[in-house]
Amino acid sequence: MKQGNNFGTIPKWTGTCGELAGDEAAALVLLSMGLDEFSMSALSIPRIKRLIGSTRFELAQEMAARVLTMPTAHEISEYIDSFISQ
Repeated sequence: MKQGNNFGTIPKWTGTCGELAGDEAAALVLLSMGLDEFSMSALSIPRIKRLIGSTRFELAQEMAARVLTMPTAHEISEYIDSFISQ
């Protein structure tokens, strides 16, 4: 995402839509990696808005950096779930 947002000298817009944008774990990781816009179902908006509003961006960035070093999806999922529940 960082490369997508800062390729060359012109910032690039990055966004996602659908179920991925409304998934708490995915939304948090993508936001911390620089995603600009999330498009999701109206039912998901309050939950994701609450999650984003209650998370310090610096901590989310540290979480995303750590996630990128993890070897398995299971390990990533457990770590993100633990992060969200804190």
